[in-house]
Amino acid sequence: MPLFGPNVKKMKEKGDTQGLIRELVNKNPEIRVEAVKALSELEHVEGLSEATRNDDPKVGIEATRSLAKLKQMEELFAALKNKHPEVRITAIEALNNLKDSKSVEPLFEILTTDANETVQQKAFEALSSFGVKEDGEIAEIWTSTAVKLLQKRNFEIALKCFEEAVAIEPGNKEMIGSIGSALSEHGRHQDALKYAEKFIQMDTQNAWGWNLKGFCLVKLGKQEEALICCKKAVEIDPKWESARNNLAGIYYINGDYEELALHSEETLRFNPEDIKARLMLSEALALSNRLAEAEAEARKALEATYQAESTDAESLSMIYQQLGILCVMRGHEGALEHFENAIKANQRDEWMYKIADAYLMLNVIGSLTEGTPQERRARLLGLAAKRGRTYGSYVQWKLENEL
Repeated sequence: MPLFGPNVKKMKEKGDTQGLIRELVNKNPEIRVEAVKALSELEHVEGLSEATRNDDPKVGIEATRSLAKLKQMEELFAALKNKHPEVRITAIEALNNLKDSKSVEPLFEILTTDANETVQQKAFEALSSFGVKEDGEIAEIWTSTAVKLLQKRNFEIALKCFEEAVAIEPGNKEMIGSIGSALSEHGRHQDALKYAEKFIQMDTQNAWGWNLKGFCLVKLGKQEEALICCKKAVEIDPKWESARNNLAGIYYINGDYEELALHSEETLRFNPEDIKARLMLSEALALSNRLAEAEAEARKALEATYQAESTDAESLSMIYQQLGILCVMRGHEGALEHFENAIKANQRDEWMYKIADAYLMLNVIGSLTEGTPQERRARLLGLAAKRGRTYGSYVQWKLENEL
């Protein structure tokens, strides 16, 4: 005669649900499971609900399956948050089998919040099998869920969620565009490129798709292809700042400073108040050895920044940095003052401290005046990139050398 037979059987026959609930913590695991089965036969939802929270996952799994047979949706939703992943998976499978539309929201929640990858995968499989194919609202939920997963760096399932959204609304250009942007923002440029190309196929005369494709190609190291795409974006929408900035970036990466200067001048014709474009023009002129013109443009940028209603600390700092570098390139005095003004403008930018620090070191050893202007610039920036100094060490260096 089985050890557990008489007690559990008698309790079930008598309808002693409280006795069965007490047996859920019996030391014998087989008795705990038999108690759950008895509660299931008695359809005692309260007892089964308590059983899902048992420390023994086998008890929780059996209880969850029993609740599924009784179609106790709220209890199954609660089981989705159980501490045991095995119980959560059982709840997901049960909801998948029941195919109740009320399950969609809780399953999406578990997909985005559960830390267990297996649980997430099961939730995804359940949702994708629901067969909702023409619901724009569900497509949006898939997309927003994917973005949340991207933020948590769960790329594999995020990509699958995006695919589900597109399967529901393959002609939704705006959604496809937002997917491409989201992927690119999270560094998934190869995946983003696919969506940019889908967007272009749907609308070849929209600058947005070409711009995104160009940006992705830059990040993937395909400069020649990127140049074609970004030029196309600017051709379609000449005044779009993002497209113009991306094209300027490609010219800079390619070392095509003459083209960069011409492009920046054109940008300023569209918007004379564009500080970043003017600063980029100054940089292009400096790298083309047109140093006097470069300084003139940097000073125009400085004047425009101070005339603006609100001063942009980052831009102001970059302008002073450019003026300091031009002083070094031209062999003029005043570089340190410009670097210190850059630090005052944006005290959180450690790069400014490193440039000032590098300048001080090079000044002490007397190598700031050696070589061509381009060589002096490269020497200064190269040393700054290697410095590990902070503001405190920069000040100490300055005091030690009485500069």
